[in-house]
Amino acid sequence: MISKPKNVSGSLRRFGKSIREIGVQWRKNWRNHVIVGAIGIFLALAGAFGTQSAPLIHRMIFWVSLMIAGSLCVGFILIATSKRPRIGQSRFVFWIFITLLTALPMSLLAWMLSSSLFGANAPSTFGVYLWVSTLISGLVITLMMLLNTPGLATEGLSEKTGTMAIRFMARLPENLEGAVIYSLKAEDHYLNIHTSKGSALILSRLSDAISELEGIEGAQVHRSWWVARDAITGVHRTRNAVSLELKGDVIAPVSRSNVKALQASGWI
Repeated sequence: MISKPKNVSGSLRRFGKSIREIGVQWRKNWRNHVIVGAIGIFLALAGAFGTQSAPLIHRMIFWVSLMIAGSLCVGFILIATSKRPRIGQSRFVFWIFITLLTALPMSLLAWMLSSSLFGANAPSTFGVYLWVSTLISGLVITLMMLLNTPGLATEGLSEKTGTMAIRFMARLPENLEGAVIYSLKAEDHYLNIHTSKGSALILSRLSDAISELEGIEGAQVHRSWWVARDAITGVHRTRNAVSLELKGDVIAPVSRSNVKALQASGWI
């Protein structure tokens, strides 16, 4: 009996694992897929990009198939790049990276589907499909990022930053001077600061405070919460939610869009 080379077997196992992970993510991110499917139906009904002369059933097959395939393609790319930390990385660079990797295979698929469904009415040059695929991929991925992109993050001190002053420390009241900051919670127009010396309320927006916290490794894990990485002491998981246990007996909720980012970055 001839055995398969180890590298081939390993590649097949990794491919199978990726397919299973895509299936899991497909079930978890049902909202994204509903949105993508709805966009496909809209493009079919509108006869977008010169497809209005084709029968409706052909337009439906073309656009809905492309959108679903694009969703799967993005899912595969995200899994393949999941070892890269997501927290705090450039959203613009991330958008370009995912858009270009998605547009090329989608343009090839669009070219083949168009030839089969639209015949002589299909655009003849590949450049047309590449341009349209890039445009649609960019717009859809922008929408997905707005719905799912992790919150803002801050970086800790490094050899380059040295002992830089953390601007936010100047905002602390006298009784908290020199304290270690564990978390910030937005409460209306105020911030509840949790530290090693207790808590206090100050008048500030969360986004402004985060911009002044460079020098402390942390992340906005929820629309109302920023937490320092070193303050995390445990993770609570239920069927529908994840929360972080912090020093000082504080529990911070984690929004769904941030769970994957925290996992990919090794926080939880």
